[in-house]
Amino acid sequence: MRGEKVIDFQRSNLHVFNYSVPVSKKISLEELRKHLFTLPEHPDWIPYRTSYYQETWGFCLSHRQFEHLNEEEYEVHIDSSLEDGSLTYGEFFVPGATRDEILISLPRLSSLPMQ
Repeated sequence: MRGEKVIDFQRSNLHVFNYSVPVSKKISLEELRKHLFTLPEHPDWIPYRTSYYQETWGFCLSHRQFEHLNEEEYEVHIDSSLEDGSLTYGEFFVPGATRDEILISLPRLSSLPMQ
C-alpha cells in the first residue's frame, strides 16, 4: 500500500502462478499468505507453481522475501486472461552424470535483445 512492488512479474516470470485468474483487490497479509508459496528449504529460490487444474491465483517468492513482509494491507493485482493461445518452446537433451533434469524458463522472446 506504500507504492512499493513486492512481487513483480517483470523481475521474474515465476512470481505469478501460471494460469492465475485475474484479481484486483486489497487484502490483509493473513489473507494474502493463503496465496503465497515459497521453498523454506531453499530460501533464495522462487518455486514454480501452476493453477492449471484449479481456478485460483497465487504468487511465488523466495522464502527470504516472504519473511520480510509486514503485517499490513496489500494491493493485489494480476492482469491475466484465460483464453486459447499458442506456446512456442524448445527442448534439448544433454546426457549427464545424473538423471536430474533442469528447467530453464526465459522471458517472452520479444523482450530478449536481438544479436
